[in-house]
Amino acid sequence: RNDAIDRLLGLSDYRNVLTGMEAARLSAEQKKMGENFDSFSGEIEVALRTRESDLKGRRDAAGQKGLREDQLDEVGALKIGKEAKGQLNQFASEVGLSLLDLQVPEQWKKLPQFQEVANGEIKRFRSEMPDVKKQRDLFDLRSKITELTQKYKQKRQYRDSTGAKFEDFVRQRGDHKSIGGKIKEMQSRFDSKEKKLLEVNAKAALVRDAIEYLTSGIRIPENRCPVCGSVAPDLLEHLKKEWEQEIEN
Repeated sequence: RNDAIDRLLGLSDYRNVLTGMEAARLSAEQKKMGENFDSFSGEIEVALRTRESDLKGRRDAAGQKGLREDQLDEVGALKIGKEAKGQLNQFASEVGLSLLDLQVPEQWKKLPQFQEVANGEIKRFRSEMPDVKKQRDLFDLRSKITELTQKYKQKRQYRDSTGAKFEDFVRQRGDHKSIGGKIKEMQSRFDSKEKKLLEVNAKAALVRDAIEYLTSGIRIPENRCPVCGSVAPDLLEHLKKEWEQEIEN
């Protein structure tokens, strides 16, 4: 009866749609779709966070290499490419090489190709540069020259310091002629003293032997020299006094 009424009122089609929706369990499907969407949204959020962390790491690495924040965009990247080409041109000119026609792209997406070509040019420069050993020898020679120059400066300072000390010495003690004269004078005085010392030593031996002889108990003529036999009053006392006053001191 309900179907007949629906057909009579023209509602049978709507009824069929509703019946089909109920049969399809639309609410369950909607719930499942919502869960799938939430899962997909979570994956997207994780991917975005990962990408943001990766970009932050790349920005930090670029900053450590001297790049500013305003260079980390399309315009800045292309500008860096132009600067790199300019530096390569300058280097090639300094070492006598030529740079290939290195075109800076107009779009940043083509920068990897530009970088690849630039790296190839750098490798070519290294292979075509003057002999590496010659450069090393020149560097070693320059290092030795620098070392010798430093030693020369030190020796010159020592020479100047020694010269100043010598001049002070000359002012205080005299030059080599004056010092030579003083040395000769001192040598003459030394020779004289040495000669006198030899004479004193020889006389001391005689006086000592004479005193020992006179005090040995041997009988000798009184007031006579035991050597020459001449008259010598108080000879022993005289020899003792001479020993004490002249020789012993």
